[in-house]
Amino acid sequence: MASTILAKKPTPGALKIYALIRKFDALRYLPKLAYGILQMDSAGSLIATDQPTVAGLVGTVQRLTGAGAVNLTTLTTALTSTGSSQALTLADGVDGQLKTIVHDVDGGSAILTPTTKTGFTTMTFTNAGDTIFLQYFTTRGWMIVGNRGGTVG
Repeated sequence: MASTILAKKPTPGALKIYALIRKFDALRYLPKLAYGILQMDSAGSLIATDQPTVAGLVGTVQRLTGAGAVNLTTLTTALTSTGSSQALTLADGVDGQLKTIVHDVDGGSAILTPTTKTGFTTMTFTNAGDTIFLQYFTTRGWMIVGNRGGTVG
C-alpha cells in the first residue's frame, strides 16, 4: 500500500486540516476515506494511503445534561434538558468551524447564548428534535446555517 505525502509543513491558505489536526490532536476524528485513510507519519507529515476520496464527515458527540458549556471539541452536542430555561453557553470557535446542537431528550427547555454571534442573540430549545447548525467566522462570530424547530431570538 503506497503512501503519498500531502504536506510537510502547513502554508498560509493551504491544507488547513493539517493545522487543525496538529492543534487538537484530533486525527482520530477525521472521516474514513473510501480508498485510504489520512495518517501522520513519524516525521509529522500528513499522508494518505492509496488514492483517498472523502466518504463522509463523522465526528464525536458531546452528551450535555442540563445547563452548561457547549464544547468546541466535538462536531455535535446532544442536549438533555432537565428543567426550564437552562442556560447554555458557546465560546468563540475557530474560523470555519461547524457545530450542531440537538435537543435530544426533552426534560424542559434550554437557551443557547454564544459569546460572539451575528444575526441572532439566543436560540431556545423547547422540544426534542430542535436543532441548530452553526458556523464560526472570526469576523462575524457564530452564524446560523440551519435551524429546525428552535426559536431564534
